[in-house]
Amino acid sequence: MTKPVGGSAGGVHNAAVSGSANSPCTPFLKALADENRWRLVQLLLGGGCTVSDLVTRSGLSQYNVSKHLRVLRESGIAETEREGKFVYYRIAVGFQTRVSADGRSLNLGCCTFHFDRGVERRRSSPKSARKSTANG
Repeated sequence: MTKPVGGSAGGVHNAAVSGSANSPCTPFLKALADENRWRLVQLLLGGGCTVSDLVTRSGLSQYNVSKHLRVLRESGIAETEREGKFVYYRIAVGFQTRVSADGRSLNLGCCTFHFDRGVERRRSSPKSARKSTANG
């Protein structure tokens, strides 16, 4: 059964949903149901960020960013990478494959979200960004 889902929260203009409440994508949908987590995911799609980066770019408090990142990690959407004293959050590798090449849609398997505009990709990982900066 497929039904359209309306609304424009978080830059999504439509989605098609199918399946049951026990679907494998249920944890993703629960995590993405919060508008602030949705915004953080959109920021993380552009590349790895520290909590401080996300606080600055989202306008949320450090407490709220950390709280929402915990939910995103527990759902399998986000993961961390420690580099020295910094912890970078990024979209989990397994979840990155669900984003279209143009950054305009997110396929969860049970549903696909279509964004009004694509996501600007900044970098794939903190390490690769520093290496390319040091070399160029």
